[in-house]
Amino acid sequence: MLGLIAKIAWEQLIGPSSTTGELINARVAIEAHLAGALLEASWLWRYGYRIKSNPQ
Repeated sequence: MLGLIAKIAWEQLIGPSSTTGELINARVAIEAHLAGALLEASWLWRYGYRIKSNPQ
């Protein structure tokens, strides 16, 4: 989990590696990683607690 957070933070602050930038449209990939991480975090915040506090 910490590795994922570090990778996304690195991409947002420093930018992609030169090889990634050459292979794909790096800006789109960086924004997609951030959006996916934020959506997953919001899902876990909303539903993860319910699953943990009310196991069935």
